[in-house]
Amino acid sequence: MKMPRYRYQCEKCSEILEISHSIKERIADCKKCGEINCLKRLLTKIRYVSNNKTATQNPAGHAVKKFIEEAKQDTKEEKKKLKNQEYEQ
Repeated sequence: MKMPRYRYQCEKCSEILEISHSIKERIADCKKCGEINCLKRLLTKIRYVSNNKTATQNPAGHAVKKFIEEAKQDTKEEKKKLKNQEYEQ
């Protein structure tokens, strides 16, 4: 049985961890820095497809293409920022 994956961030070292566990289990201790009771679970985006008319007009492939295009644009912007930082130093 596959366990759900959850993302956590340590309030002490700011490390982001991705951990698989059951929904009933509570994780609070950071494996990276060893701090106790410091992890906060991060909210994640949940996507689903419904059986209504809108879903058939915009199939899942459309959502994937849109996500890819947005990710490409974000990557281009991030590259520009990094280039500018490199030249400023």
